[in-house]
Amino acid sequence: MTLSPAAGTPALGVVLLAAGRSARMGKPKLLLPWGDTSVLGHLIRQWQSLGAA
Repeated sequence: MTLSPAAGTPALGVVLLAAGRSARMGKPKLLLPWGDTSVLGHLIRQWQSLGAA
């Protein structure tokens, strides 16, 4: 575990694994609508709320 030098709290990193075509959907799955944003936008919001940089 890595500690954030400024806060002394665990640092959180995120790796997004996304592969494959989305021929039936017409565009990449992560760019599909999800509420008021896209699937990717939703994931980014969630990670940010957990402190991911």
